[in-house]
Amino acid sequence: MPINFSGLASGLDTGSIVDSLVSIESARADTFNERKFNTERQISTIGSLSSIMKDLNTKLESFSTKNEIRQMSVETTNENRVVVTSSGAATAGNFAMRVTNLAKNQTSQSQTYATPDAGVVGTGTLDLTVGSDPLVSIAYDASDSLYEIADRITNSDAKATASVLFDGTDYRIMVTSEDTGIANGITFGESGDALGLTLGGAELIPPEDAAFSINGVAVTRPSNDVTDVITGVSLQLVGLTQVGEADTNIQVTQDTEGTKTKLQEFVDSYNKIVDVVNKELTYNGTTKDGSSLFGDSTLRQLQRTLGANISTNYANGTGQTSLGILGIEMDNTGKLSIDSTKLDNTLSTDPRAIDNIFAGDGGNDGVAKVLQDMVETYTQSSTGLLSSKTESLNSRIKVFDTQIERIQQSAAALGEQLNRQFAALEQAMSQLNSQQSFLGAIGF
Repeated sequence: MPINFSGLASGLDTGSIVDSLVSIESARADTFNERKFNTERQISTIGSLSSIMKDLNTKLESFSTKNEIRQMSVETTNENRVVVTSSGAATAGNFAMRVTNLAKNQTSQSQTYATPDAGVVGTGTLDLTVGSDPLVSIAYDASDSLYEIADRITNSDAKATASVLFDGTDYRIMVTSEDTGIANGITFGESGDALGLTLGGAELIPPEDAAFSINGVAVTRPSNDVTDVITGVSLQLVGLTQVGEADTNIQVTQDTEGTKTKLQEFVDSYNKIVDVVNKELTYNGTTKDGSSLFGDSTLRQLQRTLGANISTNYANGTGQTSLGILGIEMDNTGKLSIDSTKLDNTLSTDPRAIDNIFAGDGGNDGVAKVLQDMVETYTQSSTGLLSSKTESLNSRIKVFDTQIERIQQSAAALGEQLNRQFAALEQAMSQLNSQQSFLGAIGF
């Protein structure tokens, strides 16, 4: 590579001249770099908007069924007897409860053995029938220890578990049904060298149903976890009501504050979308940021769709009504707010309205489904409107990158060309200077 001593012969600062001309050529890329930056910012905005819309969709999942929308509160006067939880399907009321029996799993024991090792039991077969399930057969022989037989029972298709118990002197296999209740009891059958599970006294704990009363009505269930007695209320029976002990009172009330909190979360999530859209589509009257999406048709359409979905009427009983009945109101910017007084009044006079409006009524879609469909339309991968918008902008960036690369290549080529030309000029000037010095030396 030749060494270039800029302007030694000509006296010109050729290096600076070349740099200036190359810089001028490179500057043609500034416009494309700015456009690329603005487009990247637009892509970032759309990504944020998509994320916010998906967050709204997540919030709406808890509004999609009527049992999830209204918040209910349930309390018990004695959690040592019954633990309670509720859903939006519950209705307000008071219930007196007495627990007279807890559901139990059946537990049976084998005969005792001095050791649990292989050889203590010979060859045989144990048949188990749990409730109405098909019979399951467990085969064993003298090579099996008590532990291996117990594992075979536990790992079988029978709804039962088995373990080996050592009482300090002897070993025995304990077999317990997985589910409580009389209907889930175990029937044993044995052949060959029997384990003794069919013998009298083998059943240590018989299967039992839970027994209790609700407002004086006697009820039995196979499990201590009861979900089908009081609508929308789950009961977990944990202790008996002793003779002379007062009833356990269960009170179900509407959790108005919980419902308000849930609605406020929906409103806040919705308003985040409106904020982004409004920011992009608002023109300040003097200048417009080139990186904004001002005038973008996709965002304008989203803005219209948001307003239409909120302002429309939804089915409620025999008629239709709007979100306004719940105190959810839209201002002139498209943002929502909640009028607590209106919401309290509706929750008091028409508590099912919030269920119907959000989850739908009479086969009609509610707000939740309508907004979820809207979110899907805009954010679905590849086919969503915002996804398509992002793909279009990414294609535009590729065009900018191509233009920038061409200009950079052109500037580099210009620099190389100018350096060659100035080098040739310097060489020619140097030769002329040498000739001039020679002629001067000989008297010309």
